[in-house]
Amino acid sequence: MLLSGTDFNMDRTPIEASISWIINYNHDFIGKEALLEMKNKDHEVFRGFKMIDQGIPRHGYGIYKDNEKVGVITSGTMSPSLKIGIGLGYIKKDIKVGETVLIDIRGKKQRAEVTKPKILP
Repeated sequence: MLLSGTDFNMDRTPIEASISWIINYNHDFIGKEALLEMKNKDHEVFRGFKMIDQGIPRHGYGIYKDNEKVGVITSGTMSPSLKIGIGLGYIKKDIKVGETVLIDIRGKKQRAEVTKPKILP
């Protein structure tokens, strides 16, 4: 579940927050043109992360791919059922579900798998 003020806020669109299914484009509304343009441009998307290495991703931790910062964690914890660190955050949309990224956990980059926001075993 998205946590208001942490995982999304007034600075993020439904497209970025991966909840674009809530948008009904069949009528005019303020911001419709901007959202339609955004669909075809580079932007970040909301994704889940399952830690491969030990560690717990926390709010504000950087996400890296090929030595480039590509996103940021918005929230994270230790999953009591999966027994691993999990997190949510925003990442460049060209990084796909299933890819491995690095999360900077207190100065040490740890491997994590990109998932859909609903993190499953």
